[in-house]
Amino acid sequence: MRALAEALSDGRLTDAERDALGFLGDGATGETYYQVDFVVGEPIENLRGPNGTYRNDELLRFAHGSTAEPITRRSEGEFITDESMADRIESRNITVENGTATTTFTVADGESVTLTLASYEKIGPGWSPETEAQQTFVDSDTRTFESGTHTLTVDLPDEDDSSAEDGDKSN
Repeated sequence: MRALAEALSDGRLTDAERDALGFLGDGATGETYYQVDFVVGEPIENLRGPNGTYRNDELLRFAHGSTAEPITRRSEGEFITDESMADRIESRNITVENGTATTTFTVADGESVTLTLASYEKIGPGWSPETEAQQTFVDSDTRTFESGTHTLTVDLPDEDDSSAEDGDKSN
């Protein structure tokens, strides 16, 4: 466990660290990793900024995956801690197919709510607060929905897209 903590201390894994921690995968596979978040409100495009993460009262569902394995981890049911919002939204699992992620959900009768599905490229297969700021925004779909059943879809990063590896190019 200490080796993992030390390897992640800077938020990035070198090829040598990946090899030493073999269970995290091989950095030379060309695999691209992503996270998809279904949230209340607007997307956070810059996870490095002052609003650098979704709070538990905003995050409805999440899914992690890669170009090699579409879903590796996902929330089971609504993740949100805001009970009033949880009562207004009934969501289904985020699914991945043909380079896109989709979620279908139902908004309760008489309600109106702004929801977003957002995708990010990650630097590797895991997630931690230390590496979240290194995720790169890929796509989002944000709309205000009235009661009924609806779907949101976003693009996922392409395989071998090196934007997350290159870091923020706006310096």
